[in-house]
Amino acid sequence: MAQIFTVLIIIVWIILAPAAWADSALDEAASKANIIVLKDDVEKAKKKLEGLTGTAYDEQLEKVKKLEENLAGAVMPASKKPPTDLVESSRQLLRKKRIVDELTVKKNSKEGDERQSVQEELDLAESDLRNSIKEASEQDKLQKLQLEADERFARWGFGVAIGVVAKAGSRDVIQSATLDPNGIVRVDRDANTTANLLLEGHYFFTPEKRFLPWAFDVAPRNWGHGPFVAIQPGTQNIIESIGTGWMFGFKRSSLIAKDTAPGRGDSFNLGFGIMVNPNAQVLGDGIIKNQVLPAGETAVRLKSTTELGWLFVFSYTF
Repeated sequence: MAQIFTVLIIIVWIILAPAAWADSALDEAASKANIIVLKDDVEKAKKKLEGLTGTAYDEQLEKVKKLEENLAGAVMPASKKPPTDLVESSRQLLRKKRIVDELTVKKNSKEGDERQSVQEELDLAESDLRNSIKEASEQDKLQKLQLEADERFARWGFGVAIGVVAKAGSRDVIQSATLDPNGIVRVDRDANTTANLLLEGHYFFTPEKRFLPWAFDVAPRNWGHGPFVAIQPGTQNIIESIGTGWMFGFKRSSLIAKDTAPGRGDSFNLGFGIMVNPNAQVLGDGIIKNQVLPAGETAVRLKSTTELGWLFVFSYTF
């Protein structure tokens, strides 16, 4: 019996709930829109204080205080100034909500055909309002995704990279060398410039300015720059070499797939720096490329040492 009663309650709740949800959605959307408009009004009122003196300043300051009190009484906490397009859409939503409220009051004061006519206007106004709420909700979700992507982008990140290393010193990095029939040292294969698979970690700062507006015009917070560290895994050694430098990163959503990846924090990155190879092989002391061996030497001798190289990195952060 208890189970049947519970099922009946659930059925009634499912039938009646949509109406409650609809009213709640209207109220919530209007409340959020009101708060966004209040934030914008406070910012504008504060700007008007600039240059005012005396009585005019005191009167404007009083207006600012009243607006701040209204904002403090709102449910949503104050944060950064909302974007201009969000403020405008919120104002439109509030205007549509007021029209619905006015028509509701007007309908209740009418009878007969006049009441029916007002009801038709009210139905159209409510439909328009619900469409606006739906669009505002989608816009709000998109902005939340973008904020989350900004937070993931503007911090420590890790990526897989392809790195090109070019020697920075005067000595050749040797992989193999032999003697020719005349006893002259010949380098069979050097490693002065190499391309390697690297792992990199970076930290990005995100300036509030556009990147190269005359060329790429990447919006603020869609690009960043900062230090990075890269390592090259080895076969004989766990870490073959290590590098560091400065890196520039660009959010994927700012370059490609803007419509399909608005909330992704992954990025394409370019880095420049120095690579340290502690296991580089060079010709032994006294042995010179394309010259005969020193007296007493019978074979080409190599030695391991630390060498520096210029590092160029292209990476992708997931």
